[in-house]
Amino acid sequence: MGAFFANVQVFTGSMDNGEAVLHIQSAIRSWMKQTGYEEIPENDHSEADRTFLVGEVYNGRWLTVYDQELASQDGTLEELAAFISRESSAPTVGVLVHDSDLMLLRLFEQGKRIDTVVNDLTMYNEMFGKSRKRNGSLNKWKPFLLPGRSEQELRQAWEKRTVFAEENVAAVAETVGWHPEECSSDYQRIEESSLSTLYTSLRFREINKRPPHFEENGPPKLTYTGYRTFIQCSSGQVVTERFGLRNQGRRFTGLQVAIWGDTLSKGWMEVVEAKLVVTSPDYRSRQEIAGSLEEGWIETSEDRIPGMYLDFPDIDFPDGIRILRAVANNKEARNLDKRLKTTNIDLHLSYKGISKGEGTLSHAFIPHDHPEG
Repeated sequence: MGAFFANVQVFTGSMDNGEAVLHIQSAIRSWMKQTGYEEIPENDHSEADRTFLVGEVYNGRWLTVYDQELASQDGTLEELAAFISRESSAPTVGVLVHDSDLMLLRLFEQGKRIDTVVNDLTMYNEMFGKSRKRNGSLNKWKPFLLPGRSEQELRQAWEKRTVFAEENVAAVAETVGWHPEECSSDYQRIEESSLSTLYTSLRFREINKRPPHFEENGPPKLTYTGYRTFIQCSSGQVVTERFGLRNQGRRFTGLQVAIWGDTLSKGWMEVVEAKLVVTSPDYRSRQEIAGSLEEGWIETSEDRIPGMYLDFPDIDFPDGIRILRAVANNKEARNLDKRLKTTNIDLHLSYKGISKGEGTLSHAFIPHDHPEG
């Protein structure tokens, strides 16, 4: 696996070094207050919900900000860089490397993103569903070039072919004057090293801490969505019922489907086809899996009912979640959206009308690894 890291580079320009550090710390405090956090005093050693590390000014030009939330790469980097640039009036750059393949630099001034630079436009467009054709505006980066460095060198640093995207970040650092190690690191690496003592730590806790948004690692539990409440068809006609299946517990393999009701037992309809349709989260790939259909007895708490069983022994249901409460903010919405992007599994059951009649038709979905009772 390649490297993942994110940080914010703040251009301090003509500001006094000490004043610049205090100014950026004040901006972070202001942002956290607005988002429902309070700062933990230095003599209070209780656990923090969120921590920032603020570096010293390097070469009188840039300082680095690390935030432990940036590891999620969920949009927090852009929000933080934009706010600091607006609150401090200092230009900022959100630096992100994804899996050592993609370098993404976003330049902010006065709270607005004014430019975006990537090392590979094709990869960026595919990853984010964009159709970007231009890569960065050199005029917007010119004020940050080190003396003696040219716009052409900066362009080469952005776009040169490298094995690892970190090499592009290092090349940019040489042209604009970022700290060579700090710009290629993140909160986790600094916090776990002896270097953490070189940074000012700002620790915060939520004022009104919310309960967990969703639960993971529970027993396998399927939920389903049906697309109709009744089936109606003429003799000889085939209709298809579809069920969207989602796991709300831990991963499991194998699914059994039980079907029963007097619609089948009295011969008014019959099952003519059953299959699972499995699509990838991005809907780019699709697989159909036929199920084996057998007659059997459906065991209930009171009786044994004739019915049919479908078995899909090899279908893999990924880990799921059980949502505990409504989304409270944009960050939770992003996390939930990311967590729900799993394989999509639908059951298609096709029935054929045989003779006239009206009755019940029931379905049950049983994971192979289901808890007793």
